[in-house]
Amino acid sequence: MDPWKRGKLGVLVIVFEIIFLILFGVFVRYDDIAMPKFPSSSGDATSHSNVSDEDSTAAAAASDDHYGVAKSVQAHVTKYYAMFQDIHVMMFIGFGFLMTFLKRYGFSSVGLNFLIAAFTLQWATLTGGWIRYFDSATNIIHVDMKTLINADFASAAVLISFGAVLGKASAIQLVVMALIEVVLYQVLELIVFDIFYATDTGDSMVVHMYGAYFGLAVATIIYRKDVHEAEVEEKEGSVYSSDLFAMIGTIFLWLFWPSFNAGTAVDEGQM
Repeated sequence: MDPWKRGKLGVLVIVFEIIFLILFGVFVRYDDIAMPKFPSSSGDATSHSNVSDEDSTAAAAASDDHYGVAKSVQAHVTKYYAMFQDIHVMMFIGFGFLMTFLKRYGFSSVGLNFLIAAFTLQWATLTGGWIRYFDSATNIIHVDMKTLINADFASAAVLISFGAVLGKASAIQLVVMALIEVVLYQVLELIVFDIFYATDTGDSMVVHMYGAYFGLAVATIIYRKDVHEAEVEEKEGSVYSSDLFAMIGTIFLWLFWPSFNAGTAVDEGQM
């Protein structure tokens, strides 16, 4: 095979990563609660005898603000981090091993899953910020754990579609599919949540059904009867090891499913 054909995926991914790096540098910032704006209370100016009353009052107010921000950060981490960690495991281990269900796609399915998931998380953070969370006053996309969870949800939609075309689409086609699907996913979320104000806890509509139908649409487009029907018997079966590893992925998805449902739910809905 021509070395250039073998290296096209690497070149494509490197180019996109450079573009992502630039776009993140220009548009993306941590959310306010993650920014180090407040001084440490250990250096409290009120302990020095040569500080004026006004300075002491300002230092005390800054200390109170610092304490309030610390409590806010703690509440944010307590509420979202465990959910984010569980959902992240679902994307990389749950879906990764689930995709080993074909006998000829073991290492490659796990590797492609890792590639597509990591690629989608970055692209979804950018597109979600531009389409749904963009701060027009500062031209900034704010990122916190909740927006990272939303990026994981977008990744789940793409990985569901990935399962429909595994073994039929090349890695480059999967990257192109992810680029298009994530943008349409963000538009769908905008329509469902911000226009119709629908409740979709567990994301049955915007993740599972959308990902399934998008995958079927891509499979229809790339299908070639003369090629694919001849490969059915050879490539589409399973063996003991592929079924076993797919079961591992299924168990991980099942274990962390409550976190997927509750990740961005509100108040008692999360419980």
